[in-house]
Amino acid sequence: MWRLAFVLVFVTSPAAGADSEYCKFYSREMVRDWVLAMPEKDWPSLTVDMIAYRLNQYWTHCLNSDEPPVIKNLPSDGEWTLRLWKSVQKAEPPGSVPASGPPDPPSRPAKPAAAPLPAMSGTPQPLCVRNHMKTIYLANHKSWRCRK
Repeated sequence: MWRLAFVLVFVTSPAAGADSEYCKFYSREMVRDWVLAMPEKDWPSLTVDMIAYRLNQYWTHCLNSDEPPVIKNLPSDGEWTLRLWKSVQKAEPPGSVPASGPPDPPSRPAKPAAAPLPAMSGTPQPLCVRNHMKTIYLANHKSWRCRK
């Protein structure tokens, strides 16, 4: 008898909300819509924390709802493709120089780099010699220790 009640409880339980992947997509689209609805003059005042907060709000709302929420203002595939294509066209090709004015005057030539110091791996250190010890160099050929 208790088995029948156990099965009935799980069969009649309410349906779960949307899955996590849909909610991630939903929250990103809703945040995009929220940003685009703002006046452009307010965009510089947006912070990463503000966007993350809104993203978390929409994601939590989606997970807690009984039915998956509908995404408002979702662009059609044609609009989305056109926007992406325009963004790609605006991007400058790799290696191109931005047209932001005349180039900076050439700076004076840099000083040549100092010659690297030779490894000291063969010379005895005066501290070791004074104390009648041998100089032992480590694997990097720069650090040394005195040993008897």
